Amino acid sequence: AADVTVAPATGSAVPGKQTVLFEGGSAYPVTMNATFRGYCLFRFESDRTNREERYYQKSELLTVQANNGIRIWASNGNSVKIQMIAGGKTVDLEVSRPGEVLVRDLKWIKDEATGRYKFVVLDID
Repeated sequence: AADVTVAPATGSAVPGKQTVLFEGGSAYPVTMNATFRGYCLFRFESDRTNREERYYQKSELLTVQANNGIRIWASNGNSVKIQMIAGGKTVDLEVSRPGEVLVRDLKWIKDEATGRYKFVVLDID
């Protein structure tokens, strides 16, 4: 667990690292609010079930709920602002640089060493 960085207020995804957004004795439901600042092809898959994809324009809002996790894809990562809400906490997620195509897993993992659950942001290549 040496490669885990905890950012209490802002989770910034560093390549090859996992950022912990929430932690608890058990996994609990999370909500993702995505606000689009510009034109973006955005795809998401909630709890490994239904995958949805469409073009979003400036000022559109997308809300996705999940119990286990959400995988997101964006054609221009800088055009989307993401907030994760869980357990009464809201965390802003800095996703990427302008023009960058991004793929991220936002999901609960169990820390086998402590037996606790962590909601992490993982970069997917």
